[in-house]
Amino acid sequence: MKSPRLLLCTIYAITSFCACNRNNVTSIPNLPVYLSLDLGGEYATFYGNVNASLEFTKPRLETDRIGYGGILVYVPLFDAFGQYVAFDMACPHEVDRNIRVHHDGNGNAVCEKCGSAFLLVDGTGVRTSGPAKENLKRYRADLRLTNTSRKLIITR
Repeated sequence: MKSPRLLLCTIYAITSFCACNRNNVTSIPNLPVYLSLDLGGEYATFYGNVNASLEFTKPRLETDRIGYGGILVYVPLFDAFGQYVAFDMACPHEVDRNIRVHHDGNGNAVCEKCGSAFLLVDGTGVRTSGPAKENLKRYRADLRLTNTSRKLIITR
């Protein structure tokens, strides 16, 4: 007979694996993504500001690459360790770079056309309502701290 702890660990591992695979399914095209945000300078007020968001629909610099529909950067509630998340702004139901989701101020991203809603507050981008069948396309958000700078780097 297996121990309850081993059984729980096995169930957790299988659930996590399945959830990760489901979240990676997307109709949004893979385009280059690179955005560097100075959280010690221009975006200092964004640093650690829970439930705050930034939206980038056009490159600011020549080096910026904003994916398919733009980039939504968000500070989820579990920001205790400098956690940030980033998503493509294109609605996965519409799959049109000009139809975007926007932060509603309440921890959700909502599509401006179909009304699909996605959970931001926990950092997942999981669909919570509407006709969309997929979650938001998530990008990598790395906080790089040094003695002299705080940079948030968004990549695919």
